[in-house]
Amino acid sequence: MLKQSAAKNTLIFVGADKGGVGKTMLARLLLDYLGGVSVRAFDTEPIGAGVLKRFYPSAKQVNLTQSQDQALIVDGLGAARVTLVDIAAGLLSPTLHLFQRIGFKQGVDAHLCVMHVLGNTVASLGEIKNTTALIAGNGGDHVLVKNHAAGSGFFEWDAGTAKELAPYTPERLIGIGHLDVQAAERVDKSNQMFSAFVSDAANSRLMRGLVRAWQAEAVAEFARIGLINLVS
Repeated sequence: MLKQSAAKNTLIFVGADKGGVGKTMLARLLLDYLGGVSVRAFDTEPIGAGVLKRFYPSAKQVNLTQSQDQALIVDGLGAARVTLVDIAAGLLSPTLHLFQRIGFKQGVDAHLCVMHVLGNTVASLGEIKNTTALIAGNGGDHVLVKNHAAGSGFFEWDAGTAKELAPYTPERLIGIGHLDVQAAERVDKSNQMFSAFVSDAANSRLMRGLVRAWQAEAVAEFARIGLINLVS
């Protein structure tokens, strides 16, 4: 379980080593979950292509490969209790390398939590190992996420792998359940956050109920690992 951080602020990276694994969907769930906390959100997809900003208009679009945009994230950490960054595919490791280089652990009063969304192949094991050392070097927490929302299946870890990754499973492994395809499409067309969709009486009662139940299961997973401890 994640422990309460002594740092004043929390920086949450939602990242993966490939696209199409549900990073932005997880970011949207987290933003709903953190609704009672002051949050800054960043969308790092190219301008015009960012999905997070479409659902969460206050998200600022930045280019993570540019130092002036990197500074917007790091230098403004004191502006909100939580800074959430939806990291574009392939930029998680380079960003963690950068943070290690600038001495994030020593020089910034913020706690780093990486929500690492896994792919559905065994190659994800290599991604976990490569990322783990970088996160440790930045003094952060590493949470593994299997997102089944799009109907993806996942490889099973054998006993040896489970032992090797013991610090991260099951206490730091969460699962996001499958969301009904029609319900997901309705939310997508509405351009609403999940909680807003559920609260909007103009939407189908059935679709709202499906989204509500699915969202509640995700919230239970966040609570199980003590995610709220990082921001309380």
